[in-house]
Amino acid sequence: SAEMKKYVLQIMQDCGLQEFMLHRYPHQFSGGQRQRICIARALAVKPKFIVFEGIDGAGKTTRIKLLTRLYDPTEGKILLDGRAISEFKKRDLAKKISYLPQNLPSTPFTVRESAAFGRETYTDLSGKLTDEDKKAVADALERCGISHLSEKRMNEISGGERQMAYLSM
Repeated sequence: SAEMKKYVLQIMQDCGLQEFMLHRYPHQFSGGQRQRICIARALAVKPKFIVFEGIDGAGKTTRIKLLTRLYDPTEGKILLDGRAISEFKKRDLAKKISYLPQNLPSTPFTVRESAAFGRETYTDLSGKLTDEDKKAVADALERCGISHLSEKRMNEISGGERQMAYLSM
C-alpha cells in the first residue's frame, strides 16, 4: 500500500538510506550500508528500539547491563510489558531484549554457526536445530544481506560484516 511504502521510505531515510537502494542487490552495498539496511528492516518489522547515547561515564553501559540482567538493580525495579524484568527467566528475557555491543569478538565459527547461536533460546536442551530453526537462521542472514558469507569464519570477515553477523543472531 502507499501508506506502507511511505513508512518504509521514512525508516530508510532515518537510517541514512536512499530510495534507489531498494532496487540493488546486497552485494552492491558497503558493509556500513548493509548494517543500516539490516537496522531499517528490523525497525520496519519491530519498531521498538532503545538507543542510549551520551558522554563517557553517563551510565549507558550500566543501563544496558541492568536491562539484560547482567546486573540487578540495588533499589527499585525495571518493568518490561508491565512486569518486573526480575520476574522473567533469563531465557524468556533473551527473547525480548537483545544487546549488540560496540566491540565484538572474532571467533573461528562460521557466520551461519554464529547466527544459529541466536536460536538457543528457542531450542530444547540438546541444542539441535530443527528445520524451522535452520530456516530462521537462513532468513536472518538474508535479511542482514550476508547470506553470501554464511560459510566464512567470523575471524575472516571485516568488522562491519562481523557486526551484521552478530545482528543476525
